[in-house]
Amino acid sequence: MPQLWADDLPAHRALVLGRLLDAYAELVGQVGFDGVTLAAVAERAEIARSAVYNYVSDRHDLALAHAEREMSRFLGVMAEAVGAEADPAGQLRAYVTTSLAQAADSVGDELMPLLTDDERGRVMIMLAPLRDVLHDIVDRGVAQGDFSGDVDALSDLVWATIAGYRMPIAHGQVDPDTAAATASHVLLAGLAS
Repeated sequence: MPQLWADDLPAHRALVLGRLLDAYAELVGQVGFDGVTLAAVAERAEIARSAVYNYVSDRHDLALAHAEREMSRFLGVMAEAVGAEADPAGQLRAYVTTSLAQAADSVGDELMPLLTDDERGRVMIMLAPLRDVLHDIVDRGVAQGDFSGDVDALSDLVWATIAGYRMPIAHGQVDPDTAAATASHVLLAGLAS
């Protein structure tokens, strides 16, 4: 029987998966997704390569597991940022700023074209709670008269604006704070009219 690194099997599995995801994140930061192999991840995590397949099936599955973990963490950060604001305009500004700050640390956008339709579907499911937060902010703003227009259309506009900045920010072409200030100003002016 293999040696457990935690008190029970579920805790052991969580610990091993965490080590794999940490190793993956480090490697992607150093060599990019194309340079990452499961063997390199296993070596970095100090886990037998054959054990990796107990957690993920391939590099894409590993990348998606990492994205799921990061999305869970990011939703907490977003909830805190948005929750610190009292009005929909402040919440929208916090949403845009937090989203664009996260884009500076993200390498996921470069992975999207490499994913299968099913894998892209998993990503869309991961993003749904984040879209829900945005929709709720816009809905409150429209209900209170701070924003004017169709809630779904306005939410899509904000989402698309953020998406348009992600790659330039990730590639260091645009400063996330400058992008957030510009996008927030333009979006808030547009949503209020």
